Amino acid sequence: MGVQRGLRPRARRRGLRGRRARGPPRAARGGAADRAPRARGAARALGAARALGAAAPQGARAAHGERGLTRGRPTRARGGPGAAHAPGRTARRPRRGAAALRAPLCAAAAGRARAAVAAAILAAALAAGCGAPAADDPRPRVAVSVAPLGWFVAQLAGDAVRVDVVLPRGANAHTFEPTWETAEALAGAALYVRVGHPGLPFERTALEALPAGAAGPEIVDAAEGEDVRGEDPHLWLSPRRMRGFAERLAPALARAAPAQAAAVDGRRAALREAIDALDRELAARTLPHRGRTLFVAHPAFGAFARDYGLRQEALERHHKEPDPAALAEVLASARRAGTRALVVQPGFPREVAELVAGELGARVVAVDPLDADWPATLRAVAAAVEASYPR
Repeated sequence: MGVQRGLRPRARRRGLRGRRARGPPRAARGGAADRAPRARGAARALGAARALGAAAPQGARAAHGERGLTRGRPTRARGGPGAAHAPGRTARRPRRGAAALRAPLCAAAAGRARAAVAAAILAAALAAGCGAPAADDPRPRVAVSVAPLGWFVAQLAGDAVRVDVVLPRGANAHTFEPTWETAEALAGAALYVRVGHPGLPFERTALEALPAGAAGPEIVDAAEGEDVRGEDPHLWLSPRRMRGFAERLAPALARAAPAQAAAVDGRRAALREAIDALDRELAARTLPHRGRTLFVAHPAFGAFARDYGLRQEALERHHKEPDPAALAEVLASARRAGTRALVVQPGFPREVAELVAGELGARVVAVDPLDADWPATLRAVAAAVEASYPR
């Protein structure tokens, strides 16, 4: 059935946090005092990108039908975004521009890392996630690595099982480090449903530290049998991929809750039709935009783009901030495409997104790929495509 039985416990528990929480979570700190430096840093970054764009050969810009980026020397922005550069002055010392760009986007990465650290520190609050089961809850437990996979479990099993989410709300799926409590909770689950992509290392790390002697849960991977190396790990944003995943999930849920096996099997056809209907809806909405590019802050929408003949282009490159030349390249590409939206997800600094979008004359559109309401998330991505290229 394409389903693995639980992994053997490993003696060495690598990559997990074993220390208890001390002090307030770092992710809860900050506020207006943190936002102003980010906005100033982003303004300097855009100044550097403008300068590099202005230095490009005139012929190269004309070949793309591009009038070129505004000339300007990056300076400290003390009066808001408008003070980020001084028109008419040529750019000098590009290395300073690179350092200026690194500051705001490193701050963005640090903010997302702080969210993951706070989530690990608050492991005691995982009762809503992968915490210890309630003593009076006799239902079989199913752990899902990310919240969207829980939607499929609920469609097939209803309330016959308890669903626990390993990744805490607000944590970064790429950098989250599971806790000892997470591994111990997984040991008590009958089934572990995960994406199965190497770009989400926490899915594997949690299992590597199962308590000694624990058999571990049965495992179902959404990426079972596929070569996903080099792909965007947000595979659940592809309805066509998730159709096959739902077919593999149903028998595993029937084994986890034998008393509900008939009900689970009966719901399988309804879920298949719901996925197909959503696929048809999304195909119709995106059809006028086939071949266009969705400009995003973080490359989380590649699976959706592949299903519907779109492309995605991201500000981030390999989970790192772009240098000024790369940012100038993205800005020039977005201008050529004529996009009217920049898609961001929770954790990306709103101030930085608004500065970049303002440079393009576009607006910021927020989409959370980790939201538990899977159909609503996919419709939000389709709406972002429509907002990017209004008809």
